[in-house]
Amino acid sequence: QKEANYIRVMYKSEDALASLQLRMDGLLSSARRREAPTHFVCIPIRSEEISANLKRFRDKCELDPHIVQIKSKLHLTIGVLKCFSQDEVKKASEVLTSFASKIAYLKRGKPLRAEMRGLEIMNDDPSAANVLYAEVHLSD
Repeated sequence: QKEANYIRVMYKSEDALASLQLRMDGLLSSARRREAPTHFVCIPIRSEEISANLKRFRDKCELDPHIVQIKSKLHLTIGVLKCFSQDEVKKASEVLTSFASKIAYLKRGKPLRAEMRGLEIMNDDPSAANVLYAEVHLSD
């Protein structure tokens, strides 16, 4: 039989319990921020036109080919998540599923209009950069 992971708390007053709860929430929040993301959510980009434009841009700017994603890895990042329990994974899945109509719209082959502005690197030191990305802003 599996044991439950509970802690029994005995307290002298409601104020002491409320104070303990605030402290525990703070500790858990702090620990959560230090942890690495557990899930990566993205939409793969399989457009020959976008791939060709990216290659032209890379060549024109004389960028190191290793800093620009190869066609098979090109994607639109939706976000990274920190899901530390099956309940959190389930909740994240439900939220993502709620966007099903938007995803279905994309699958019908209709274009999603977006504008890419600016370039950023995933590193504070440009000489050590290994990822180049542009911010995407959806158009109406």
